Formats: sequence, structure tokens, C-alpha cells
Amino acid sequence: MNFQGMFLCLSDFDDNFRKNAEDYAFILLRINGFENLETSQDDTLTNQLILKIADLIKESFGSKATIARSYKSLILLLSYRKTERLAVDKMVKGFERKIEEFSKNDYSTCNLKVECGIARGSERDTVLKVIDLAYKRKTLIKNEDEDNNWLIEEKDIFLDVYNDIPVPLVVVKIVMDENNENPVDIRYLFVNQKYCELSAHSRDSLIGKNYYSLFPRNDKKWLEYVYSATKGEYVSGKLYSAVLHHWVKFTSAPASFNGTCSLIFDVIDDERQKYKENMIGHTTADAMLFLSQIFIKEKNGKIAINKALLEIGTLLNADRVYIFETDRRIFTSSFEWCREGVSPEADNRKNLSYRYIAGWERLFEKENCVSFEDVALLKFEYPSAYNYFKSRCIDRFLAMPFFCDGKLMGYVGVDNYSTTAPVDAQKIMQAAAHMISMSLIQQKKDEENRMLSQSRATAIKAIKIDGLCMKVAALLSSPVDYAKIMNEALKTIGEAVNCDRVFIMSISGETISNTFEWCNAGVEEVIDKWQNLPINDYLKNFTASPENWISSVVDDIELYNSDTPERYDLLKISNVNRVIETPIFMNGKLAGFLGVDNYDTSNTADTRKLLEISARHIGYRNELQFLREKVHEKDFIERLRKTANELRNLSVTEPDFLNHSELLELESYRKLPIPYAVVKLIFDSETHRPVDFEYVFVNEEYCNFLQKNKR
Repeated sequence: MNFQGMFLCLSDFDDNFRKNAEDYAFILLRINGFENLETSQDDTLTNQLILKIADLIKESFGSKATIARSYKSLILLLSYRKTERLAVDKMVKGFERKIEEFSKNDYSTCNLKVECGIARGSERDTVLKVIDLAYKRKTLIKNEDEDNNWLIEEKDIFLDVYNDIPVPLVVVKIVMDENNENPVDIRYLFVNQKYCELSAHSRDSLIGKNYYSLFPRNDKKWLEYVYSATKGEYVSGKLYSAVLHHWVKFTSAPASFNGTCSLIFDVIDDERQKYKENMIGHTTADAMLFLSQIFIKEKNGKIAINKALLEIGTLLNADRVYIFETDRRIFTSSFEWCREGVSPEADNRKNLSYRYIAGWERLFEKENCVSFEDVALLKFEYPSAYNYFKSRCIDRFLAMPFFCDGKLMGYVGVDNYSTTAPVDAQKIMQAAAHMISMSLIQQKKDEENRMLSQSRATAIKAIKIDGLCMKVAALLSSPVDYAKIMNEALKTIGEAVNCDRVFIMSISGETISNTFEWCNAGVEEVIDKWQNLPINDYLKNFTASPENWISSVVDDIELYNSDTPERYDLLKISNVNRVIETPIFMNGKLAGFLGVDNYDTSNTADTRKLLEISARHIGYRNELQFLREKVHEKDFIERLRKTANELRNLSVTEPDFLNHSELLELESYRKLPIPYAVVKLIFDSETHRPVDFEYVFVNEEYCNFLQKNKR
């Protein structure tokens, strides 16, 4: 151990002696010649010699000895309960002989010599005085060449504590307040040379002065520790000394006079630095683990990234944390976290030219990141970048790239992060970049899968709707009773779209009525209520045509309240909240509407598509029904025969009537109730196949059907 540890151990022995009357011996050994080897040989030989001397000490003094090495010295501290002079002398003499033999046989060039001073705890009343006595005896023996390690202190010989003790040492007293109740300061009584060297103050500038008067900003814990030591406690700890400009490990013990104590210091900057590095390493590892847990636990990738940016910003005490995504043509700030009071920049960083940050690639190729701890360094080389950062109050920033399959995806950046944060900023950002890139990649895959699933679902829905449309078309084209198939068609539609009602409103003159209706289970029928409604109360300004029309989708019937209040009231009392209606046309004229009410809003588009296709088939079926009704009229067959006879007679009297330039005017033109046409085929001159036909005769119903006049 070092001198600091030795002093602490010796203080424990002395405390035990004062409490339990178990004496101890302090033996101070100095081996001359040892320092010559340290300066003339390499470290390997020096260490070998130290280990050998340590073995000789253990052989001579046994396992109860506590050994400490100081500056170019070996100091031995014994914890023997039996400290009689003869027993200790015997051990010391044996050790001196072994050193002499070892020096002659193995290290003859060193000429090792032992100087020794011995003192017992019972010989003095404080630890410092015991050490002082051992130093005096060693010095006296050396100067007078006497062989007496236990020299009785009859001569006034003083140890040069100022120069000889190789570690900083002070003796201080406590300064109390005016009422002598509370400690307010520490006064220097003694300082050694080592303390003066490290503090860069002379002995005269310290002794007699108050500690906090000289150094008012120093840690107040020193006052607490010193006060405890002056009360008889042995205090040790680690603290930064602004006077010595180092982290120190200290031991404070009571001194001879009341209200005084001694402090001995050992510089531990390297130990503190390693401790700090270890703490930063542990804190960084914990932070990285916490970030990974965010991405593991949070299934929503966007929420996970926002939480991660918040955690990074908090850890690094930053102003802003953000993500740039790029395809190396443009870049966009897709995520951003800002400290409270800091202006967001995400909206100003959308779809910007990549050339603004293209230079970052050269930087991260060298250092694996883009880091500027002081943007002022950019002022002359990159003035535009410097002006940009300063205009946004950015003094430093760090950006870490992330990749996918070796291709640059973007950067994770942080502005104005703290350089004193208890974590390794680069490691945190590097880990975050990796996690964020994995999350973004997964999000893209999830989006692709979602789009694929949506496309599949849309295709399946389309197939389902097409199937339903074909089913409705098949029903409407079957030769079954008209009313029966219409009701069956409405039932098919209603069960498919999950609604309350499916209905057909048919126009007759200036009124509109509910002619067919299907109701879901438990839904009230309204077919009897919705009869002979004035067309103007049902709709206004309807200008659609078969070529240009759209379905009416009303998700809230309140929209009807202002334009058609009568219809609104009717819907309200019928418990209708929303409605879709599609126009039905017959022979080019509006004939009514196919509608559903209280439908499932999640399938509005599919419902609308089904209604629009079904409305066309219903219109065709209505036209067919109209023709069938005409065919079944009593005089229909007779009129058809009459038209055929007219054409036959015409062909007999005028065989070339098909080439006649004039339009044929037949009496049956206006009387035949179904579309009727006579055509002349036109053949290809080479293939002799029919390629077209020419109208010879059309009747009025045929013209109405095509919405054309006969000319």
C-alpha cells in the first residue's frame, strides 16, 4: 500500500490502542541503494527487487506485518500485540542480515543498507508523534552510527516533517463562530513541503491563515470532515481539492491539542479518471439498453422513434434531436424533438437539396460521424454553413449516419448537446442510429406489407362486389315474376352491405314513391309512409343524365334540413341517420332511385359501387318489363302482323325499295309498341363478309330507345 493507506491503518491501530490498550509497534525502514537501482536499471529489475525485499520482510516479520511503500522507501507497519523490545529487535536484526546477504549474493552493485527507527504506540499520545519518534530514532542512529533502534529520547532531536514526509500533510484547527457554537472556518497550523508544491503556495502564505478566507469557493465538506476529526473521529474519504488542484484520498485524525487535527492526502487523479470513465461506460451502457427496450416494447415504430429522440435529448441535455432521411438527391427532417422553448426546424428542413449536406460524407468517412464541437471553426472555411448554424443559435452539433445494405439512409443529429453529460455522446448516437435505421427499415417493410394487404383486400372486395353485381344481374334477368325478383335483388344487396333498409323510389309524374323495400331484422318498414311525395320536396336541382351522374352520399341527414326540410322530417321520424341514393334511368330519363340507409360507413365506397351497378341492371330490367307488358297487350300481335304485311307488300310492288333514297313511311311506324328496325347488310368486296349494315326502316320506339331521331 502507499503512505496514505499506511497512515490510515496506523490510525486504526492507534485508535484500538487508546480504546483496548493493545499496543502496537511502528517500524520505519529505509533501504539505501534501492534508489540507485531505480534510476540505473529498467523497471523489470526494479520490480523484481521490490518483490524480493517484500518476501524477506514477510519471512522476517511474519504474516501480521502490514507493508507500505513510500517514495524510494519501504515502510513497515507491524500489528503485533506483543511489542517487547527484545522480540522486535530480534526480527529487525534478522531482517538486516538477510538484506546484507541478499545484497552481496544477488545485487552486489546495489550495496543495500538498512536504516531503522522503531516506536511504540504507548510511547506517544498521537499517531503523528509516534511517527515523529520513529523518524527521530532513524535519523539519530544514522548520524551517530549507533546500533540502537529504541533510543530513549533524551536529546532534543526533531524530525524534519516539512521535507521528509513524501505526501501532502497539514495540521489545522477549527475556527468557531462568535458564540463558539458552530464551526465557520479552518486555520492552517502546519503545512509540509509536498502540500506547498501541489498548492503552489508558500508556507508563510498559508500558516496562520483561514482556509475559506483564502479559498472561498472550495467545497464546504472539508469543514465538516475537519470538525469531525477535531472531535476525536478518524475520517477518510475522496474529494476534489481545489487548493491542490487534484482529486485526493484523505485521512484526518485528531492531533495533540484540542480543536486540531492532521490531514494527509494522496493524489488519485488517475483513479478518479478511471472511475469517471467506468461510470460513463456504465451509464452509457444503461442508456443504450434503455433505448433498445423502447424499440422492443413499443410496437408502433413512429412512436418508438419519438420516444427515443426524447430520451436522447434528455440524456445529452440537448436543444434538438432530429432525423434526416435522404436518397442522396433530397433530404427531409422526418422526426424531431425539441427542448421546451427551442424553436422546431422540421418544417424548414423538408425536401431540401442534398448538396447542402453532401460534404458530411467526407467527414464521417474519416471519423464515423459528423461532429463540430464549435461551429465557429466553420466561419472561414464554410461561411454559409456557419451563418446557417448561428442564425439558429446552434453552437455545436453531432450527426451520426445510418445505412441499409451499405446504402446511406440518413443521419441522426443533435444540436447543442452538453459536453459534460455523464454519457458518451458518440456511442449513444451510434447505437441510436443503428436502432433507428432498423426501425425505419421495418416501418418501410410494414408499409409495403400493409399496402400489399390493402391491395389484396381491395381485390378481394372488388371480386366480392363483382360477384354480388353478377348475382343481382342474374336475378334481374331471370324470367321470374318481376316483383319477386326485385325483392330478391334488394335482399341480396341489403345482406351484403349491412344496412337498415334497401329501397327503390320510383318517379311517376310529379310525385315519387317507395315501390320496393327490404328491411333488416328489427327495422321498421316505411314503404307505406313514403308514398306520393312531391318530387320537389324530395330533391332539388337534379340535373344528372345517364352519361353524367353520381351517387348521393349523405353521412348526416342534417344536410337535408335547409334545402328539403319535408324530406328531412320524413327521414328523421323514420330513424334514418345517413343515406346513399343512386339514380335509375329508363330510356334516358330519370325513373327513380336505388337507395340504402343507416349503412356501415367503413364500406361506403363498396356500397356505392354495388348500388351504381345494380341501378343500371334495375333500369334495364324496368325497360324489359315495360316491353313485356306491351307485348302482352291484346292487339300487339295484330299490329306486328300488320307491319310485316306492309313490308311484304312493299317488296312485291317495289322490288328495289331497299335502294330507295327516300325514307319509308309506314303506317305502323307510330303504332308498333316495341323497338323495330329493318336493315341492309354491307359486305366486304374481298372477303365477302358482312362488315356493317344500313338502316332501311326504324319505328318510333326504336328511336326513343337509342335517343336518336329517325333522320
